[in-house]
Amino acid sequence: MMMMSTSSTPPVATTPAAEVSEAETETMLPSPSPYMSTSRIDVDLEKAPFVHYRTPNGPNPKFKSPRKRANILFHELNVGACEQIRNSKPEVFVPLPSVQTGDAVEIEVVNEGGINTEDNRNIETCRGVVIGMANKGLDSYIHILDFLEGMPIERKLPYFSPVVKSLKLLDKNFVYKKKRKVKRAKLYFLKDRNPKMFTVTQKKKKPRGGDVDKKKKKKKKKKKA
Repeated sequence: MMMMSTSSTPPVATTPAAEVSEAETETMLPSPSPYMSTSRIDVDLEKAPFVHYRTPNGPNPKFKSPRKRANILFHELNVGACEQIRNSKPEVFVPLPSVQTGDAVEIEVVNEGGINTEDNRNIETCRGVVIGMANKGLDSYIHILDFLEGMPIERKLPYFSPVVKSLKLLDKNFVYKKKRKVKRAKLYFLKDRNPKMFTVTQKKKKPRGGDVDKKKKKKKKKKKA
């Protein structure tokens, strides 16, 4: 014969919902969190940027969460620093939007003596063709290529750096001499081409026939003799 098991738990006394007072219902509810959004919590709109405030059937305003990730905070600092440098260096950032790949530029860079030097001998002038640009906030740079002393020379100059003093656009579409458009963002193939395509710095040509002053001195000596 199978024995029927009886539960040893006593029956729970239930009370109807009408008999529960309002004070008891308030104690039964969990304490509201400042980061929870419920229709029962009244949040001031001035504090909405710092609280997850969502209306049940209304517009959802944007807010700034206090639990941001570090990369978002770093991005905001990066953008603020870029704007401050942009306003303080118009010599660099005014002509910069018109510079494109294939253009010939001239950039003045502090070589030695500190960024506050007033001696022109400490400032180096770099020329070249723009073969690439990168927009990475404070790490943005311009990549130029030039041909000097029989060797191709590349330079990556970060224009947000305090070392860069000024930027000047020398010639538009220097690579193709305005015969056709430059349709690439990176012109790294110029390294294997004819150096005449990217030679911006020209050597000073000596006058033919040697030095004129030396010839005059020789003629005077002959007349005296």
